[in-house]
Amino acid sequence: MKEGTTEETLFDIDHTYSFPQHPFESIGFALSGGGFRAAAYGLGVLSVFDALKINNSAEQTLRLLDKVEFISSASGGTITLLMYTASLRKGKSFRDFFGHLNKKLTGEILLHQALDILKEDSHWEDGEKRRNPINAFARAYHISLLDFLNEEEKCFDFIMDDDKGEQITHLKEFCFNATEFYTGLSFRFQGGEKNWEQFKGGKLGNRNIGINWKASEKSFKTLRQIRLGDILASSSCFPLGFEPIIFPRDFSYPNGPQISDLKEAVVLRTNSWREGQQYEITNSKSSRALDEKKFVDKGEFGLMDGGICDNQGLLSLLLANERKTLNATKDEKTFKSRFDLMMVSDVASFYMKPFGEPVVKGEKWNQQSIQNYWNALKIYQRNTKKWFSITFYGVIVLNIASLLILLFESISFGSVLCEVVLLLLLAAMVYLKSKIRDLITARPSFAEALKKNTLEDLYVHYFPEPTFRNQTILKMIAYLKGIKTEDILNMIYTRLESAQTMISDVFLKQVRRLIYDQFFANEHYKYRRLNNPIYRLSYTNDKNGRAATFESIEQDEDEEKYAKRKQDFENDIRTSCKLTSQMQDLAEIAYNAPTALWFSAEEETAGSENVRKAIIATGQFSTCTSLLRYTLSLRHSRNFSALSDESKQRIQMVLEQLRAMMISFERDPMFLYDALTDPKNN
Repeated sequence: MKEGTTEETLFDIDHTYSFPQHPFESIGFALSGGGFRAAAYGLGVLSVFDALKINNSAEQTLRLLDKVEFISSASGGTITLLMYTASLRKGKSFRDFFGHLNKKLTGEILLHQALDILKEDSHWEDGEKRRNPINAFARAYHISLLDFLNEEEKCFDFIMDDDKGEQITHLKEFCFNATEFYTGLSFRFQGGEKNWEQFKGGKLGNRNIGINWKASEKSFKTLRQIRLGDILASSSCFPLGFEPIIFPRDFSYPNGPQISDLKEAVVLRTNSWREGQQYEITNSKSSRALDEKKFVDKGEFGLMDGGICDNQGLLSLLLANERKTLNATKDEKTFKSRFDLMMVSDVASFYMKPFGEPVVKGEKWNQQSIQNYWNALKIYQRNTKKWFSITFYGVIVLNIASLLILLFESISFGSVLCEVVLLLLLAAMVYLKSKIRDLITARPSFAEALKKNTLEDLYVHYFPEPTFRNQTILKMIAYLKGIKTEDILNMIYTRLESAQTMISDVFLKQVRRLIYDQFFANEHYKYRRLNNPIYRLSYTNDKNGRAATFESIEQDEDEEKYAKRKQDFENDIRTSCKLTSQMQDLAEIAYNAPTALWFSAEEETAGSENVRKAIIATGQFSTCTSLLRYTLSLRHSRNFSALSDESKQRIQMVLEQLRAMMISFERDPMFLYDALTDPKNN
């Protein structure tokens, strides 16, 4: 029988798989998007990593958080991870970081600050930055969210350079994801100890938009001046709620990077256009090349929410893992050539709201057809014209009568006042009539349109060409003009509702599945991956169960020994990972929290119904549960026996802490949150 082993096996030129020789030594961490829900959940996740302790080879006690080497995030997750990265550079304690972010996430503080900035002229008097909601949030992030930093520290340079911060961090790389609207790929604000200067590290941008390496020194200097608030705004700029943030215009400031420098620092690569006189004919025949060339020469592109392409930040984590493997030499292909643990914490889920056909309430006004409304409009127009003429000539007659009275009767105050009023009324009607005449003269087609008897005639008046498109629309009009407005509104609302379901649920969840399949369906990651979703411990997820999976039996393994190990593992899970109703109550609140950049007054209630506190606590006990299951799977693996004594002790040390922490969560799911927010513990 083959014994347990930690020997790595190459299954590709890029990848290796094995039981981790040094568990928890190198951790990659991804945090999903999802507004303040994701930010609060991530805060809870990090607090568990901070609370757990491990020993290193020098017998020093470190936090498990100190073993996190790489972080990746999108949208709301970037709020937490970017602020954590900055607080590390600033030398702040985790408790201070936790308290600061927890306070900033409270209520609607940030929302009102952004709206005040949008309203106040003084914030927009200098520079080219466009006055709009997303840039108002970028300024709010800069002014309020990052107020623990000095002004010169609120830029990319501060979190990238070891010499800039007050503390060398445990993070070797970070990646804050946005989505570029040039080719539709993830745009990565990425950096770390490699500082872009070595080709081994993660780079800013993507394969289509990247650093100008021909002037690399100047490009580095310019791009490192980008404000952290603008990076955060780019990553959390969700569609419909915001407009795209434009590079370079919205990243420029009078006392910061200039538009011309930013444009020069970044290169947009073409996919259709080819340089050279020999390609002149093929470029001219391409339906895309000429427009693409104009776009690239302009040097501007839009950025939006990182969650559009990869809401979990997982692809960036997988690329970082692949990068570690590719950068290792043949002799270095040991456990150091990849992460020992890759964990994704996700506030999204595979559950979607089923499409329900909307129903428009039948009321008196929507029971007529649009043809009837058009006929009524024409009748109203004719009647208005007729009564205006009658009134106009009537006022003229009254004016004449009033003048005759003044001429042949004695003049009195009442008769003079009456004549003045009639003259003013006549002048107003003459002015109004002239304006109507000017309008009709300026837009003769409008007057002609009002003469059309049917909606088909009206459409042909504006679109006379007999194209396929116009002929098809005319047939649709012939059908639609005869049905009730209520039915037309039903059609419109149904299309809007189904489009929203398709975009926000079907598409995003399918993208999530595809990326998850690259990770969780790949058996080569089985000892090095961990999923930590917000919904796992909720009532909603009860039917799907929360059973932990155990490693499969090997072909040459003794069945009785395997059955014994599996039974021990399942018994350990049952006794160690107990779930209370209080924990499930909080998990259900957290799972159902909306995606927004605020917590409403109704959500910021006192006690156990406080949504923000419930999400943070759910992040804490869900992470404890996920880590406990993972650690137990390592402990009961047949490969455990092949580990060094040091690695066995590390697993046992983490396991004991997680068991004790789980007992505390069973007693009080809020215990860790309360410990971190209790002033007595400062």
